Amino acid sequence: MPSTFRTGLEHAGTRLDKFLQATLREYSRTDLQRLIAAGQVLVNGKVAPKNLHLEPDMEIQVLALPV
Repeated sequence: MPSTFRTGLEHAGTRLDKFLQATLREYSRTDLQRLIAAGQVLVNGKVAPKNLHLEPDMEIQVLALPV
């Protein structure tokens, strides 16, 4: 089951990988960047580009977590 998060005003301008690192602290940023590059992270239902900067009220889904 995917993990789902929603961004708030405080996340505006934050890069997706940094948001995920702060949210999923048990995983390294490198692991999370690999997930983004592999298309395992969706933002508002679409595959997230690796250089995405967040806006408020975005829905982020992580389809698979690093092992």
